[in-house]
Amino acid sequence: MAGKKPTKGAAKHKLRMRSEIVEMTRTLNKLGVVSDEELENTTIQMLGRDALPKVAPMSPAEIAGLREKVGFSQAVMAGYLNVKPHTISQW
Repeated sequence: MAGKKPTKGAAKHKLRMRSEIVEMTRTLNKLGVVSDEELENTTIQMLGRDALPKVAPMSPAEIAGLREKVGFSQAVMAGYLNVKPHTISQW
């Protein structure tokens, strides 16, 4: 069986299992059984890319406008996004 490509049914099953594990971990976190740190260890790899929020693309001008609207310097915005200020200036 090594080298065989998984079927669509197997892929769906795996995705469903991952989803259930994530849901269970969130519930256990709310009950205080699982720490916030353990919950954070539930990664995108476990959730899958479809679990990411859908965000519309923004132009550089829109990003700068938003940053200015909320009163963030490039350094502060970089800190919130956990990137270097240089990255913000490149956007």
